[in-house]
Amino acid sequence: MSLDRQSIEKRDFPISRRGYETVAVDEHLARLAAEIEALQAATPAPEVATSLASSASERIRGIVEAAEATAAEIERTAGEEAAAVRASAAADAAATREAASSEAQAHVAAVQEATSTMLDRIGALEQTVSGLLTNVRSSAGGIGADLATLHAQVVEVGGLGSGASTRETAGVLGEPAPVASSGPVAPAEPVTAPPVAAPLPSEPVAEPAPQPAGSTPEDAVGAPETLDGELVGTTEPVAPELPLSGVPAQRSTDVAGARMVALNLVLDGVPRDEIEAHLQERYALEDQASLLDELYAKQGG
Repeated sequence: MSLDRQSIEKRDFPISRRGYETVAVDEHLARLAAEIEALQAATPAPEVATSLASSASERIRGIVEAAEATAAEIERTAGEEAAAVRASAAADAAATREAASSEAQAHVAAVQEATSTMLDRIGALEQTVSGLLTNVRSSAGGIGADLATLHAQVVEVGGLGSGASTRETAGVLGEPAPVASSGPVAPAEPVTAPPVAAPLPSEPVAEPAPQPAGSTPEDAVGAPETLDGELVGTTEPVAPELPLSGVPAQRSTDVAGARMVALNLVLDGVPRDEIEAHLQERYALEDQASLLDELYAKQGG
């Protein structure tokens, strides 16, 4: 209900027989309306407006403070989360660097170990190859010496089998033995023995047994020979001369034999000019200089 004059002094009340005097009621209501108006006029309106503004200001300030607090909390939480993320990333990066460094060190150690093993194997292979070369050189020298000895024995046996005298046999042994070649060995020319030392027709001349490769000419001719129980004579041991002396009647074309002879002479330390002279006298080679160059290159000289 409004407290204005019109509402207070309204006259639309119901009428009854036993009601108040209408005039008295009207007067009372008029006085009441006047007092209410006076009270309303006495209350200052700006205070109400000020109280409303103050209340609104307080509410707004509370809202702002709450928003600021919420923003500060959000900022603090975001900062903590960012710091945690940075710390985790730094830890992960450090772990990754450490793992990479350890892996790299392990790889380098493995490579160094493999390199050391390879160098050891190369050194062992070099020693093995050096030993093989030494053995080959020794074997080649021994083979050359055995070939020279065997050729001397063949010549000696051929002279004895043909009935030559001891003096002629010694002369044959004294001649330098030519280097063995792959071609057939020419038999020794038969020499007519003196009448006194002629063998009996009914009994053949006893030939000496073949000597092993390691034997010497002294072993082959050291024992005396007999013909029909009579002593023919003994021959003095004669050492074979160097293959550089004595020129055969015909030069050989055996390249393999010439290579073996040249290798043997190179290993024995014979000068090159002497080797060239020896090969020139005994072999007909198409390219003697290239053969010697190849042998000296393989021997490192």
